[in-house]
Amino acid sequence: MNNNDVSVEIGTVSVYKVKNITHRTWADFCVEMGKGFVKLSINSDYGAFAYNWFAADDDPVAFLKRLNMSYVIAKFVGQDIKEVDLETTVRMIKRRIIERRRDDNISWGMAREFWDNIPDIFSGTQDEYCMRSRMVEMEGFDDIFGDSGCIPIQYKMKQIYINFWEELWAPFVAALEKSVENP
Repeated sequence: MNNNDVSVEIGTVSVYKVKNITHRTWADFCVEMGKGFVKLSINSDYGAFAYNWFAADDDPVAFLKRLNMSYVIAKFVGQDIKEVDLETTVRMIKRRIIERRRDDNISWGMAREFWDNIPDIFSGTQDEYCMRSRMVEMEGFDDIFGDSGCIPIQYKMKQIYINFWEELWAPFVAALEKSVENP
């Protein structure tokens, strides 16, 4: 390779050092912005993340302010951003048992047995496949759900990403906005 094949430019990157004293967390946000683009890389207690937006608005700060948590976190870490929401899932399973009982599709005894065994389904696991397998093996499963695709498993954003967003992302965007308003 000769020197004619390589181009080197010096750019300007701003580093925002965010420290959350209450939660003892930190992040260094390295951001390069221009008309229609935002390049962002982050090193933090919650991990290292990076993403480049080349279709941002003419106002990159306004663009970053409009982004929602699910979108940003998915860009940073891919699709593994959610986990089973046990509380909501249990509530939905109980609702289904009540509905089937009201419709007279299952006996009182079957409903009671399934209801009483719900804690065993979720004991010691966050793995959706394991939960589904345990449920399919239970007496009355077919009468209540039909097949494993009908189990009302609910999801929520992983707590680590919620913490990152609230403790570090929100203060970063606020500081970014303030620095643009008062250069």
